[in-house]
Amino acid sequence: MENNLDTYNFHHISREKSSVKMEYLQELMSAEMEEHLITYMLNLIVFFCQRVGFPLVQIDRKLSLAIEKSKSPIVNADSIWVLLTEIMTIINSEYGEMGGVKSKTHTLNSEVDHKMIYLYKEKNIVRDKLISKKLSILESLRILLGELSPEILHHSRRMRIMVTKIGKSFNLSGLSLKKLILTAELHDLGKIGVEEAILKKTKSLTSADWKRLKKHPLYGYCLAKRITMIPGVAEGVLLHHERWDGKGYPIGLKKEEIPFEARMITIIDAYDAMVYERGYKEVLSPDQAKDELRRCAGTQFDPLLIRAFLSI
Repeated sequence: MENNLDTYNFHHISREKSSVKMEYLQELMSAEMEEHLITYMLNLIVFFCQRVGFPLVQIDRKLSLAIEKSKSPIVNADSIWVLLTEIMTIINSEYGEMGGVKSKTHTLNSEVDHKMIYLYKEKNIVRDKLISKKLSILESLRILLGELSPEILHHSRRMRIMVTKIGKSFNLSGLSLKKLILTAELHDLGKIGVEEAILKKTKSLTSADWKRLKKHPLYGYCLAKRITMIPGVAEGVLLHHERWDGKGYPIGLKKEEIPFEARMITIIDAYDAMVYERGYKEVLSPDQAKDELRRCAGTQFDPLLIRAFLSI
């Protein structure tokens, strides 16, 4: 396709315009919210071990200490995250020996997933030991999320395929392409902090359900900050539900205030949601979904990126 985006400033973020709103993020990312995520993660680990028969004895001491710390009147989040990291490293190692996810519909420990390591191999950015640790945490989170909602992992993989193709069509390469791909891979990771009943609901979500679901970009941001070393990925995860017209969430940024990665991913995310079954909504054909994207160009989506996406 003809590349008419050569002059498009992919990575421009108007710091002057968005700085006040980004400061508002500090209010959104409250200690209470992080405490909820920690508590939910601890419960999810116990739930996961019970569901797949993972030997709790392997992590009992660290898990008990983390739970005890989480109940303290003053929660030291960093010390708990250290324990969670150690627990997830053990889960990743031991779970692989158990044969990975038992479901026939998906396998986390597959060759294609292990190719994720290339996303971290950037000269002068990371060290091998740190790469291994971060990958172990990422894989463990995906194992937990896979047990919670396999469809979220299928969705992330489809996103990765589409965003790689689109990024290359924009002539992105190196760290810029890796940043886009990893943001797509992690964009829904925050759903690990959302109740399973909401994620698997087959009827229309209630207002209370949506309120809880809309917190997943914040949870994702919190997690992405701890598992990626590529600058800007966590922000892309946080902002992938912002809208071109400023009516999105969680901050309400608009137009070029929203990073390129988030603007691109929200388009692909919407397209995938329309053409694949989501339980509570009707599936559209690819042509119907593309018509809907055109209709929402300039309001929900960046109109230039919509044109580029539809021309691929």
